[in-house]
Amino acid sequence: MAKKPANPNTAYGRKRIREEHQQWRNNATPEERANDDATGVIIWVVVVSICLLIAFLVGGTDGALRWLTH
Repeated sequence: MAKKPANPNTAYGRKRIREEHQQWRNNATPEERANDDATGVIIWVVVVSICLLIAFLVGGTDGALRWLTH
């Protein structure tokens, strides 16, 4: 029987999810790790780009530069 999914709303559940992911990373091949890292980088680039676009749309060039310098 499969394990019940961990509840991310509890400290124990978050710890279990962290440990399961760490165990997966330890057992993953270098290609799987590289793919996981690349996915994380792409997500960060998209989030920062969206924030920069919103700052540009709201405050123009000055707003975008102000956001970048903070």
